Amino acid sequence: LFFCQAESTVLSRLSWSIIKDISLICCGAQHTLFLTGDGTVLSCGQNSKGQLGRNSLEDQTKPGELFLYNMSPFNMGSQ
Repeated sequence: LFFCQAESTVLSRLSWSIIKDISLICCGAQHTLFLTGDGTVLSCGQNSKGQLGRNSLEDQTKPGELFLYNMSPFNMGSQ
């Protein structure tokens, strides 16, 4: 996986592992969501407006669990 900062055209290689099985990956322009087999949603990437859902405005280079409260089922990606 690579990480690209908005003001840079240089990609940086990332090295990390996810313990859970990934069933779906959804890539945005500057962030990525991962849906695991048990229904957990992980996110990483640019986060200047809190779009990663991780109670922070810091960019995240490693996937972390979203803070989801009272969520209904949803779709990721195009239909």
